Amino acid sequence: MKACKNGHTSGRYKSGACRECSHERNRAWKRRNAEHKRAYARAYFHSLSDAKKREYLGLPEPSRPRPEACENCGRVATAARKLALDHCHATGKFRGWLCTKCNTGIGSLGDSIDGLKKALNYLGRAT
Repeated sequence: MKACKNGHTSGRYKSGACRECSHERNRAWKRRNAEHKRAYARAYFHSLSDAKKREYLGLPEPSRPRPEACENCGRVATAARKLALDHCHATGKFRGWLCTKCNTGIGSLGDSIDGLKKALNYLGRAT
């Protein structure tokens, strides 16, 4: 098989285009347009209803409405500090509404009482 202008001999499409050159062009386009693709995906996700977002993320239906403040620390929710739907990863059941700091903190401790006890023991030892 005759090589293309770039020296590829991997084969050609019916149109005559080199398969390898086409793959390289597609990969380069995806790299150049990655941010556009992410922005489009974010805009699409944010356009969904809360129920559709929960379904997409695999989150449970909350059993009570979203309060004004975090149910753990009491910080008032703002546009910048939204409340997250907290759920048990083992059972999938809704637990409550937490601010991002509380939600990630509890998650970092393993979503368990044992992880929290270890952190309490560490803090008690350090004083």
